[in-house]
Amino acid sequence: MQLGLLLTYRCNAECEHCCVSAGPKQMALMDEADSCSYLEQAGSIDYGPSAVCFSGGEALLFYEQVLRLVRFAAPKFEHVSVITNAYWAANPETALQKVTALKEAGLTHLIVSISPFHANYVDSVRVRTALLAADKVGLTVFIKATSPQGGRPIDELLNLLGPLPRTVEVDRMSFLPGGRASNLPVSSFVIKPGIPEGRCPGAVLTIHPNGDAYYCCTPGAKTDALKLGNANTTPIAALVREYYFSGLCAFLRRFGPSGFVPAIAQAGLEEHLQQGYVDVCHLCTSLLHDRYTSRIVESVADRYEAELFRGLASRAFSSLSEDDANLAGETEH
Repeated sequence: MQLGLLLTYRCNAECEHCCVSAGPKQMALMDEADSCSYLEQAGSIDYGPSAVCFSGGEALLFYEQVLRLVRFAAPKFEHVSVITNAYWAANPETALQKVTALKEAGLTHLIVSISPFHANYVDSVRVRTALLAADKVGLTVFIKATSPQGGRPIDELLNLLGPLPRTVEVDRMSFLPGGRASNLPVSSFVIKPGIPEGRCPGAVLTIHPNGDAYYCCTPGAKTDALKLGNANTTPIAALVREYYFSGLCAFLRRFGPSGFVPAIAQAGLEEHLQQGYVDVCHLCTSLLHDRYTSRIVESVADRYEAELFRGLASRAFSSLSEDDANLAGETEH
């Protein structure tokens, strides 16, 4: 079971590309008791790699709460990670103290976000200090890096950090519209001509501060179509069933958003497709936010869900029939 808890929209920064429009004036914070309930429920679901990621906003603005949640989550998940902008690494001593406590509580991964927008709020020295401290205590360390077209290149951002341990991995992320980034000019995004192919690259059931649960945390994914329910009113197990068996989610995992394009073209709605997209995530959210293409997506997803359940029912019936036949054979003997 893989789970993302977006603990808060509050952040010390107010980056122009933030997918959840986080900032200093945002007060939303997930109730700690609710967080523990989600972790308890999700931790009991034994399916696939077991991981939980705490994010925001800037989750470590609430360091003590995150520390308690990491300690609570650690016995239940193989991997426990936190995404941060490293504002808290004011000096090597402070950084080492904080990451040591997190490691001892059970944190396995520290993920640091960087971009030209982050650099306006968090000095690169602090980022480097956090990365070095995390590596020193044995955490697995990632940098998530993105930059708009025409902005400071990712390699230049990395060079500003100075030499880093070889163990630090860099995830170069596409710069996507969504959230506050939707207000940026189109020229900010690297648009590739045509329809991007490929399945959903890695959805994670993500719960927001108010309990709303979504299929993924991609920019622009906070839409009704990808909403699974609310974790305060629906058990996590039911949200997981929706995650795996709803027609839309299952279709995206198997075919990707390009699988909807033939039906959109057949409906005569090709003019609602863009000339190009950043990647499959951009294609997905674009189709879901357009009121015309979203209807086609919904129709195709509904048909796929019906096919999916017919297949499951058929396999279940075949299994029962085999069991009955075996039982009959045992009775005869």
